[in-house]
Amino acid sequence: MKLKVMNCKSCNAPLRLEGEKLVCDFCGASFDIEKDSNDIEYEKLANAEKYILQSLTSSKSKMEEFYQKKEEESIRKEKEDEERRKQLAKDVRKKTRRDLLKYGIFFLILIAGMILLIRFSDDRREKRKAEEKASQIEKNRDVPSYRVTDTQLKKDSKTLQKIHELALDYERKEVHSDELIEDFQVTWNMVSDPQILEEYLFTTEKGNGVYMLLKVTLESDDGRTRDVYDCVVVSDITVNREGKLSIPKDVYVNSEKASDYDYFWDGSPDETLIKSEIIEGKKADPNAVMQYFFTL
Repeated sequence: MKLKVMNCKSCNAPLRLEGEKLVCDFCGASFDIEKDSNDIEYEKLANAEKYILQSLTSSKSKMEEFYQKKEEESIRKEKEDEERRKQLAKDVRKKTRRDLLKYGIFFLILIAGMILLIRFSDDRREKRKAEEKASQIEKNRDVPSYRVTDTQLKKDSKTLQKIHELALDYERKEVHSDELIEDFQVTWNMVSDPQILEEYLFTTEKGNGVYMLLKVTLESDDGRTRDVYDCVVVSDITVNREGKLSIPKDVYVNSEKASDYDYFWDGSPDETLIKSEIIEGKKADPNAVMQYFFTL
């Protein structure tokens, strides 16, 4: 730094240094100290520690601000990612509910269609049976026939035996051919041939038939037994002028049902119910005038 002698610009009196100012004692004026580049460099060297400390403080402040912004940005990004994950999980749950509802409706429609198909198949089967029965009755009308008496049946042991065979065969093959299941847990099977308890001859202007009350013994896979009762009918028995009995080759055999038959057993657990609803009901039917009613 070059030393310069400076006088007051107002009165040209000598100036003295007072702090960072030059002061004139004569007129009281004050002036800033003019510095050149050398002065500034010298001041920097003289106050290097101060400038370094200021620079470090400024750098530290900037670094702190930078990392604070980074941390804030990281927190913001984590929050955004968390919100996206939550929204994604929400969308997945919503889609899953929609898919479950869609597939649920599809399966309900499928099950309803299967039920309708089964019912339609059952209706067709029943209709076909009715048509076959009507056709058989129509065929039998062409065969001259008369009323059968119990005496004729008892004397014609072959025909009576044939009637029994038809009933037992129908019971074995049609009614209890498959395994019977109770509550879809216990399996029951027919353990012996059905037993004919009682048989009745019904004869009208329309034809002749034998109604047989059968007892069936079933045994479960865990050793329990139970009895059910069925009523099997052999219809279309004919007799000619000479009193000879005959049974058509395609004779109609079926089971008569009581109103509260057990669905799983295809039979009634009550023998009295069968007799009261079928046998007694048949006797009281005003459309089927009975010529004979006998217990064979």
